[in-house]
Amino acid sequence: MKKLTCLFVVVFFLSLQMIAQVKKPSTQPATPPMPDIEKMLKELPPDQQKMAKEMLNNTTASAVTKKEPSKKIISPIVEIKIKQPLQVPTEAQAKDHLLWYKGKKINDSMLITTKAMLVLYSNKRNMIVAQPLEKIDSFRVMVNNISKQAKMTEDYIEAEAEKKNGFLNYPLIQMAVDRFDILDEQFNNALKNTIDLPEIPMNNSVSQSTKVPSKNHNLDLEKTIAGMYEKLKTLLANEPDNNFDAPPKDQLGVSHRCDKNALKLYAEAEETWKEKFSKYEVDLMRSAMGIARALQLNGYQESEIDAAFPGLNADIQKAQEIYYSRLDEKESKLLSTYGKNIFMQHCVITTILAYERQKQLLGRNEEGADLSTVLTGLIDNPEFEIYINEQIEKKNWDVILDLPYMLGLQRQAQLMGAVMASEKLQKLTEKLVNLNRFVLTVDIDFNARYHDDNGEDVLKVNGSIKTADKQYVSLFPLGCTRWILTRPTFDYTLGLPYFPLQVVSGLKSVKTEKNWENYSYSGPKDMIIYSPNFAIDFTRTNEPDTAVLQILRYVDDVPLISMSNAYTTDLTGYLNDVYMKPEEIAPSEEKIKDFGKDLLVKFSKITTTQNNNTPLEELKFKHSIITQKLEATRTPSEIFNTAQTVLLFNAQNGSSTLIDVKMDTKHKNDKVEVVYGIFRLKVVNDPIVEN
Repeated sequence: MKKLTCLFVVVFFLSLQMIAQVKKPSTQPATPPMPDIEKMLKELPPDQQKMAKEMLNNTTASAVTKKEPSKKIISPIVEIKIKQPLQVPTEAQAKDHLLWYKGKKINDSMLITTKAMLVLYSNKRNMIVAQPLEKIDSFRVMVNNISKQAKMTEDYIEAEAEKKNGFLNYPLIQMAVDRFDILDEQFNNALKNTIDLPEIPMNNSVSQSTKVPSKNHNLDLEKTIAGMYEKLKTLLANEPDNNFDAPPKDQLGVSHRCDKNALKLYAEAEETWKEKFSKYEVDLMRSAMGIARALQLNGYQESEIDAAFPGLNADIQKAQEIYYSRLDEKESKLLSTYGKNIFMQHCVITTILAYERQKQLLGRNEEGADLSTVLTGLIDNPEFEIYINEQIEKKNWDVILDLPYMLGLQRQAQLMGAVMASEKLQKLTEKLVNLNRFVLTVDIDFNARYHDDNGEDVLKVNGSIKTADKQYVSLFPLGCTRWILTRPTFDYTLGLPYFPLQVVSGLKSVKTEKNWENYSYSGPKDMIIYSPNFAIDFTRTNEPDTAVLQILRYVDDVPLISMSNAYTTDLTGYLNDVYMKPEEIAPSEEKIKDFGKDLLVKFSKITTTQNNNTPLEELKFKHSIITQKLEATRTPSEIFNTAQTVLLFNAQNGSSTLIDVKMDTKHKNDKVEVVYGIFRLKVVNDPIVEN
């Protein structure tokens, strides 16, 4: 039994050493020294000594980081370059037409309007490029911010990487970067300055690139135009009502952010809703655009169209007016009905942004709508802050910890040039970050009795140990929905996080021939407990959260066994009996051996040198090391503690007291009776309050 117990202690402390030794510097480690492992090894059988030594030697990891430049972003803005100086035409000079645009032609495929918007028609690429005059373009700030997207993301990642222990937040950082990518893509699509033209349904004798002189029109193409015109008239004759469904609701909360299927379904619902919202109007406009392109392709001059297709010019104009009037009405209704709904707001903003930009590029409003007041007013409205403050009052940690959503709102405000709204959201985000601070307390009280062979008490001992002062911890994501509580300011390159404890009181009573002799605890008061191994999931209600308490030890390397009846460092021996039942450890000998071999495999995978090319990859690598090492140390705790100090609780939302759990490890065998062994763990919210 002694050899088995020694193997348990050796393996347990080896696992602690292995998790501590990640790129250790040569300076004095922050973690107090471990017990003399070499002495403990000598007490093991040869095969167990070999296994333990292999574990001890295999404990080095390093990371090599090479920073790469920002990823190259392909801009959605196509620049029209011309060599000659631009001459903006007056209304009297603007007599040329290119598709539905009016102005002065620079060449056969390019036109400049009276407000200096350049229009390029690319028949080969089947698209229009529209370049508004920058100094009057209301979208110019947003367009200029597109080129800053990659730098914004890079700056965010580097800022997180520079924070002490920033790698602990890697899963949230990755979620934020993923959200940035989605927002950037949505804004790029909304702000691009190109319009894809509809394909023309032609027969094999006519090519999409056919150019026909104005006095020699292609008859097949004329038939195509006539057919397209009939479809346009059908659309005009069957105008539906102008109602629309409510936009889909987005959700806040890390649990939603982690649910890939939910995110996919929302993205699909948003895309479907946007298509349905403007389907009739888009079909109408694209029908008119297709006809305009076919007329251009067939060489028709403005004056020839009505003779060939009576009423066509008027109907194209009518289709355009209906398109604008209906969408203007829908936009107004969308803003007034759903603009302040924080769960629909993003969809509202991107929908309006895309429509107003399209209206500008089509030539309806070449300056572009001044959306700064309207849209920034939406993201700066008090409803969102009110909602967040309500969630703070409710202690809804699922929402409070959803920093990727908050950072996404900031990115949206930055792209829109809404400086004040961005600053306001940043302060709100900082408030949420400051909320993520808790005070952790560990209290241990025990009373044990030791018997002789006749079952008579020969020794009685008790003790009380508590955490010293306030010990601050914060929630960090271990995976997606799983969280741990650990010290945010600890230097993880120097060792394993721990908490200082103090022996508050203790009494040992030794039976003599005549009576009982009492000895008050006189040993070192300072002890430590390595950080409890937490597994917290706010989304899981049918399974308990857990915290595995580690074994206590003294700060200094002191003898573990007292050689007199005085009550000193022999406290740790009594604590071992409180933690574990010897009769339950005995059947675990093979498990202990197997665990040692398994740990070798686990750590050999963790400790390979990594080549990280970006700060984000380096954060991921460091987080992976911590994650895997915590998992590795959780296994021996659960095996060797025989489930006695695996505390079960339910860290549900809705309380400042995140955890308040205790358990009694009382047990009895032939030699030892633990009358009570109370382990209590309490974690209470204590947010940082800014002055």
